[in-house]
Amino acid sequence: MLDEFPKQKCELNTLTFSTIMHGLCVNGKVDEAFGLLKRMENEGIVPDTIMFNILIAGLGKRGLIRRFYIVFSKGVGPSFASYKALIHGLCKENLVQDVDWGLEQMICDKVFFRRWGCGGRFSKACLQRRAAIAVYHVRKL
Repeated sequence: MLDEFPKQKCELNTLTFSTIMHGLCVNGKVDEAFGLLKRMENEGIVPDTIMFNILIAGLGKRGLIRRFYIVFSKGVGPSFASYKALIHGLCKENLVQDVDWGLEQMICDKVFFRRWGCGGRFSKACLQRRAAIAVYHVRKL
């Protein structure tokens, strides 16, 4: 399908790839979405945070959240939504140590401070390393 875009004089860009990746992930084809990510990178198109979120959510829905390290290693800056999807997926799979890692990364990146209304309770729980309370506040958002 992607080979048809240039023939139709349509540009392949992050929006094009994100849209197709989303469709693949929604339909449970996460491996194909990662294959598309490789193709995109080979074509010199840089992934963005939206793609990051699509892949994290896709991994979570398929019970493959442990593979999130692949996405994090791409160097794309995660957003609050990225961390929320990640922590939700890790909690769903009862991966407590990885939840702790995610919360620590979130603190280091100061991502939760950018989200209105959650900084106080959430950051206090994180800083006191009470992961269960922090996760509770993430789920409420």
